[in-house]
Parts: sequence; structure tokens; C-alpha cells
Amino acid sequence: MLSENRLDSRYRVLTLFGIPVYLSLWAILIATFFGLQALMNRQPELLLWLLLLALIILLHELGHALVARRFGQHILGITLHLFGGLMEHAGPLSRRQSIVVALAGPAVNLVLLIPALLLRAVLDPAGFAGWLAAALFWLNLVLLLFNLLPVYPLDGGQAFRAILYRRLGAARARLVSAVTSLAVLIGAAVYAILSDFGALSLMLLGLLAVINIQELRLALLERRLSRPAGSARTFRPLARARRWIARRAAAPSFDALLRRAEQAGIEALSPDERRVLVGRRAELDLRLQAHGAESLNEAEQELLFRLEAVLHGRVLQ
Repeated sequence: MLSENRLDSRYRVLTLFGIPVYLSLWAILIATFFGLQALMNRQPELLLWLLLLALIILLHELGHALVARRFGQHILGITLHLFGGLMEHAGPLSRRQSIVVALAGPAVNLVLLIPALLLRAVLDPAGFAGWLAAALFWLNLVLLLFNLLPVYPLDGGQAFRAILYRRLGAARARLVSAVTSLAVLIGAAVYAILSDFGALSLMLLGLLAVINIQELRLALLERRLSRPAGSARTFRPLARARRWIARRAAAPSFDALLRRAEQAGIEALSPDERRVLVGRRAELDLRLQAHGAESLNEAEQELLFRLEAVLHGRVLQ
């Protein structure tokens, strides 16, 4: 869905394997700026570098999309943004599927890295072919290492959060993920400043920091709302609240509500229907936090992951 903000607009440019590919307005503006700079400074290699970067990012996102499609997902599209790409699909994935889809993008960079490394070793670095092989090598290496950082919403960060999900539950997994992401970003920012990586690198790190500050605020809010007033750190829900949650979760319409939310989105449910899903997630999450992963069987763990995905909207890759 396109945002009403014009700066958030995107434009369809092509279709690959039945998947629409879009360019965001920010990507077009930044590419135009660097393109004009390359022409004014007579640096055609900068233009080629931009094209190679866009192509590698597109292949990276295609890796996500094709694996998600293999898991039965409908791919809404791929959007190339200012600093990377976004693959959108309809419907939630299981925890294991989310990890596989998240790591499919870096796997593409790893596959591209191997022939680039071999060509770089045999070609003359002073020639165009040698320069091209070196550019492919470094671009894929940087994208591979960067995306594997445990920083949300990068691929490594999404896989890290999915791994935490089983043992910690939704709220604590979000909290640990956000804190870890901010710690890694602070270290990366210090390294970027000392190594003089430039303003664009700091802009990207700043954007990721803003996202994780919001995630941290959400996690702290969820944690605060999960405790009754005046309680200690452990959450001891009232027996009446437990009975209400159990009664709501056991309603015959629960499975139908969950399927409808997965197919049409959480907005398709009424406020009362949404509370049914929230209540079921709260019950499972409380058991997980109080008694550990052993208190939930495999089906309940997957149900908890499905509920989290539905209640938090589309998955970002």
C-alpha cells in the first residue's frame, strides 16, 4: 500500500517471476543526485557502481521473496529504498520459516561472492573486467556482513528475534532484540566515525537506531501494561482475568478469527474480536515467561508466533 506522503511514494518499474518491483521516490532522488555528481565530475564508474548496487539488492530481495513463496506466501512486491530493499508478503510465517526467509537474502550474497572472488583472483585489476569483479566482490561482502548483524530489522536481527521468541516470549524478545540492536549500532557508529566512512553510513545507522528506539519503547510499554498496578517484577494475573482469557481463547470462533486476520489483516476484525486474539496471546506469553519453553507444546509455540505476526502486521525483510 502506498503512503499518502508523497516522499514515501513508490513507482512500479518491472515484474520478475510474477513479483512486482518498485522504486521508492527517495531511491530515485538519491540515485539522481549521485548520477548528476558522476556526470559533472566525469566519473562513469560511480554510475556503474550504483547500478551494480541496485542489481545486487534486487537479487538479495528476490532470495527472500522466492523462499517465502516456496512456503506458500503471496508476494506483494519488492521495493528498493534509499538504503536497501523491502520484500512484503501476505500472511504470517512460522518461527522456523521466518528464520529461513530472513537468511535467504544473505545466502544470495554469499553465492554471488564466490565467483566474484575467483574472478578477482585471475583478472587484471587494472582492466575493466578486474574492476568489475572487485566491485562485485566488495559490494556482496559488505551487504552480507551488514545484513547478518543482529540489528532489527536487518536479516540477522529478524532471525535473532525469531530465535529469542521461543524462550523469552514476544515482549521480552522485542526488548532484548532492541537493546542488542542499539548496542551494536553504537559500536558501528563509533567505528564509522573513526574510519571516516562518510555521512551516508551514519545516516543509515541513525535510521536503524530510530527504528530500534521505537521498538524499545513498545517493548517497555508492553512490559508495563502486562503488570497490575503496584506489582513487583513477576506478573501475577488475577484469577478472574485468567478465567476471562481462558474463556475467550476457548471460544469456537477463535480459529475462524485467526484465519480471517491472517487473510484480510487485523483491521478486518472488530475491537471485540481483536481482544480475543490479544487475550490468547497474553495467556500463552504469560505461561512462557512464568514456566519457560517447556510449558508450551510445539503447536502452542507456533500459534504464539502466528498471533504475534498477525497483531504486528506485515513482516519486514
